[in-house]
This record gives sequence, structure tokens and C-alpha cells, in this order.
Amino acid sequence: MDVKLGAAINIDLTLDQTMSDAKVKLVFLDACRDNPFAAKIKSSASTRSVSVQSGLAEMKSGEGTLIAFATGPGQTALDGQEGTNSPFTRALIAHITTPGVEIQQAMTEVRAQVNEETNKGQLPWGHTNLIGSVYLNPAAVPAPGAAARRLRRPRARSLRPPAAGRTWSSSSGARSRNPTSRKNSTPT
Repeated sequence: MDVKLGAAINIDLTLDQTMSDAKVKLVFLDACRDNPFAAKIKSSASTRSVSVQSGLAEMKSGEGTLIAFATGPGQTALDGQEGTNSPFTRALIAHITTPGVEIQQAMTEVRAQVNEETNKGQLPWGHTNLIGSVYLNPAAVPAPGAAARRLRRPRARSLRPPAAGRTWSSSSGARSRNPTSRKNSTPT
């Protein structure tokens, strides 16, 4: 959902209207601008003690919800350069659909990438009340029997030194009767 400059949205109302029946709700906010109402609030609050911070206010989420912000409460996120995505959006694109990666692990990787790209100038923040694992791209399920084949291991061979007059063969571990061969005289 795109929001016009200077406008505000109520996340709780938006979630209720758009995803009220969903078991899992994922919200990604790449809002780069300061509070559009900060100056107005400060000017009208000359007789009251009002604290107005820059950036987005902290929000909480209900059960089964993950809200991810481009940066922490009170901070302002960086925009992308002309025609490119922001560091947060680039990191999201790179990590959230990685096969077999759970969404909270993906968000850890997003935070690390943004933190590195911005030289620690921006650290994405989130609030989650997920009650289970969420995969946007589950790992492929192996074919039946593939797991059993991977678990089978060849039988271990005895690594006893060869008897006098015998040597190890490098290809099969079988002993030969060539007493003069020293080339394969140690186990391989």
C-alpha cells in the first residue's frame, strides 16, 4: 500500500480491514520520512508539554503478526538513490524468499545487511508475536528414500597395520603379497 506524503495510516485498522482472518500477518514498513505532523504538533503545543520525536513511533502487534520497520523507533531510514531501492528493501528482496529460511532468521540477515551497507547508520527493527515458524519459501522436500540413502554409510574397515610381508592397496584397502612394494605401505 502506498501512502501519500504527509499522510498517516493506522496499522491496527489496516490489518483488521485487510487481514482480519489471516493466521499470519506480515507487515514490512519502509517508511523513510520523519513524522509529517511533528512541526504542527510542536507549534500547537506551546502551552503543553509534548514530546515529538523524529521517525516512526513504536508499534506493537497482535498474535500471529510480524511488523518489520526499515529502522528503529525515532530513527529515519535511508532512501535508495534515484531509481534504486532503499537498503532495507534491497535486503528484504535478497533474504525473505531464500528456500528453507524461517522469516525471523531472514529478518536477522536483513538487519545485518542493512547495518553493514549503511556503516551502522541504520538498523532495521521489528516487533513479532508469531506463534510458529513461518517460511515464505519452504525447502524442497527430498524424494522418498533419498533421506535413507544419505544416512547409509559404508561399513568401517579395520585399520590394523598389514601383517609382515603384506602392504595396503590404495584402491580397495585389500592387502597384496608384494613384500618389496613400499609405495603403498601406509594406510590411505
